[in-house]
Amino acid sequence: MPFKTYFNKAVRAFNLRNLVIFVMPVSIAVLIIMLFNFSQTVEHLSHELIKRTINKTQMELTEFFDPVKSNLFVTKDLGLGGSYRNLDVQQLNPQFIPYLKNSSQVSSMLIANTNGEEFMLLEEDSTWQNRLTKITEVGKEVMRYRWSYDAYLEGIMLSEWKKPEDVGNNPLTKTWFLEAIKSGNSQLPAWTAPYSFKTTKEPGITASIMWKSKEDSSLFVAAFDVLLTDISRYTTRLEISKNGKAVVFTKDLKIIGLPSDIRFNSIDSIKKYVLKTYDSLQLPVFETAINQWLNKEKQTNKPFHFKDDEGLWWCGIEKFSLNDSQSFYIAVIVPEADFLAEVNRTRIVIIAGFMLVIVLTLLVIKGYNQKRRDNELLQQQKLEIERQRDEIEKQRDIVTNQKDHIDKMHTELKSSIHYAQKIQQAVLPDSGFLSEILPKHFVFYRPHSIVSGDFYWASENTDKQVFTAADCTGHGVPGAFMSMLGVSFLNDIFKTHPTSNSGQILDLLRKDVIEALKQKTESDSENFGMGLKDGMDISLCLLHKKDLKLEFSGANNPLYIVRNRLINGYFSDGMTPDLSMAEFDLYELKADKMPIAIYDCIKPFNTNLLQLKKGDKLYMFSDGFPDQFGGEKGKKFMSRPFKRLVLETSKLSLSEQRSAMENAFIQWISFADSDGQPFHQTDDVLVFCVEI
Repeated sequence: MPFKTYFNKAVRAFNLRNLVIFVMPVSIAVLIIMLFNFSQTVEHLSHELIKRTINKTQMELTEFFDPVKSNLFVTKDLGLGGSYRNLDVQQLNPQFIPYLKNSSQVSSMLIANTNGEEFMLLEEDSTWQNRLTKITEVGKEVMRYRWSYDAYLEGIMLSEWKKPEDVGNNPLTKTWFLEAIKSGNSQLPAWTAPYSFKTTKEPGITASIMWKSKEDSSLFVAAFDVLLTDISRYTTRLEISKNGKAVVFTKDLKIIGLPSDIRFNSIDSIKKYVLKTYDSLQLPVFETAINQWLNKEKQTNKPFHFKDDEGLWWCGIEKFSLNDSQSFYIAVIVPEADFLAEVNRTRIVIIAGFMLVIVLTLLVIKGYNQKRRDNELLQQQKLEIERQRDEIEKQRDIVTNQKDHIDKMHTELKSSIHYAQKIQQAVLPDSGFLSEILPKHFVFYRPHSIVSGDFYWASENTDKQVFTAADCTGHGVPGAFMSMLGVSFLNDIFKTHPTSNSGQILDLLRKDVIEALKQKTESDSENFGMGLKDGMDISLCLLHKKDLKLEFSGANNPLYIVRNRLINGYFSDGMTPDLSMAEFDLYELKADKMPIAIYDCIKPFNTNLLQLKKGDKLYMFSDGFPDQFGGEKGKKFMSRPFKRLVLETSKLSLSEQRSAMENAFIQWISFADSDGQPFHQTDDVLVFCVEI
């Protein structure tokens, strides 16, 4: 063998040996590093899951307690204006009853002063109970009153009595009063420790705030009793992982947010265990976790792990503060087994992959010295690259064709929706017809998505004119279908039942909607709950041409009437204006609280009869304008500002009033949201005004 050939083979063999010696240790080192990183990944996953759950629970607690704080500040502002200096029951009840009815977490409220006087309001068995402590000429008197209030907050006293145990009632000694006085003019309300309410025996906490009377040197305190059972309703249903749990407890280790467990599925069991100590839950894993935390001197900066009979667990505990002196703790525990299985599978795949890489490396190195096989391998690689190139080009063509198809479908769908808009516009009464039967009117109509779920309609016969505004379930195409059904049904009802009053028209419309959508009533027990739940809210006016008497009926949607009192005076039936401005008064006719659809308790719609005068303006509308988010704070427009807008613009001509409303709406949504973007319209908007 020539020396040169022998030398080349020796060099190749040497290079092969060194390459193997280098590749094997490096591969093993990389594998060890990745496996170590996976052990770190388990800890990272547990930390992330616990942190995310704690943050979510903190947000829920913030949303739970913030409305209570906000309403305390509102109460304080009114108190500073002198609204509560006399503790008048008939003045305070209508003011606070709506808040208590709409705040499930607040069970009762109190106002007291340093003179020893106190006002308490509590809902009990669909009635409202007061306890009033007053200072009289003969000393302190404590009375109880029971009231019944209707939907208009008109109250009737049912009874009044004295309780022997009330004789010693002294607000100056109560914890919530003392905490508020102690906090002074703090920017945060004072909070008591959780306890069981004396009157209802339910677990709760009391928030209070103080202000100084402008009349004298006395101090006033307002307080809200907040139920804690809703916190457990949230924590028992919180989905963390397959076996993860969360709990909220106090500084003295009493539970106010129970973990998920079959024992806590009812409100009675929740009430039984709330405010019990953590070791009374009979959940060993929680006892172990909290004991570990106590041994770590209440460490709250990062999660920790521990073992029990069920295996390895991770636990995180964070503090949630109501103010400087009152706080809770949120604890989340998760078994490592809930997410370890997936990590183990990935670890096995990586080990197998590395073994495969090592084997392939050895095969490639072995073939390094075989020139013929190298050439064949290069040729195969070239062919593979060409095949992959062809495959990529083929996939690119498929993607391009799919994109073209999607663009075509989008164009066709958009064209269909625009055509549906033309159909809907054809179904709605045109401006010429409306001007013929209602010479003085305007319509502010702004669909959310080309077509609308809101619609307006009008018609007349020899004796009557009928006009209405409705809000169907949903918006866009589904709402548009429902609106066209509503117009069709109303046309048919007014033609076939010309003598019906406004309430009967809504009864017939509801019957048609239920039958058309195959909705089932409760009496059909076998099929109850089947069929679509869609329907509409509507306000409908029936005007008698001869004597200008108006019949009004509404399904959830009210009617506003604006009258110039200097010209037409007040309504003769003694109606009270809901809002007044200069010479104009706004009256609200309430609607029945049920929709044009299937409902738990179906009753005939009421017919309200009023005597109108020329110049009166009637306003029907959907909830799109009042419920629109916008403004500087990103809140809803709300009903009261909408009434004010109607009243302020009612002195304008009809066309000017329509433009003013549209400008107000556009300005409201033009404010920037938290991301710096203008607010988007959230629903269809409709305002239909008719001047008599």
